[in-house]
Amino acid sequence: MAAELCEGNSCRGGGHRARRVVTGPRICPRCDNRVTADLGRLLDLYRSCENRLTGRRRYQVGRVRGGRAAGITLDEDVMAARSDILAAMTSWAAIVVKERGLPQPPPRGCAELARFLGGHAEWLAGRPVARSIAEKADALASVVRRALQSDQSVRVDLGSCGHRGCDRTVSAVIGEGGAPVRCAAGHVLRPAEWLKRVGKATQ
Repeated sequence: MAAELCEGNSCRGGGHRARRVVTGPRICPRCDNRVTADLGRLLDLYRSCENRLTGRRRYQVGRVRGGRAAGITLDEDVMAARSDILAAMTSWAAIVVKERGLPQPPPRGCAELARFLGGHAEWLAGRPVARSIAEKADALASVVRRALQSDQSVRVDLGSCGHRGCDRTVSAVIGEGGAPVRCAAGHVLRPAEWLKRVGKATQ
């Protein structure tokens, strides 16, 4: 059987020399794997956003210094990236359902969408949407990385200082690795002491 050139979007327009396919669908393993890898990367980015937002809610207690009241502080870039990932996956799944004539509607959750799309990776690899998936994964990777690395520290008041004769407030900065927990007068609390206070504050 004569070999034919791969019809995958990565081979056709991704700057690579098209690989030859001898049997089966006219999609080479590289194109198939690229779609699967990009979908997995988007799911990892979505989970990173979820972990960031969940962690912020867990530690957002007391009054935050800087004039903002207690409660959930919205990491707008992280939330926007998470919504963008979900919206993109939903639109791609809708394309699969419509163009492949599938009877069931696409799933809704990000993990479910990633599994659904992964099951159609070979079909997607031969469509223009494959490049959209790759471009979205690349763009959002940069956005999420910047958002997660940005200064998102939160100062939490943990009560009065325990040192004799000191009535100053003890504060912890959540999100600053290695920052000591100390009162306004400079007294530093040992880890065992401030961990107890954090536990009480978050209950």
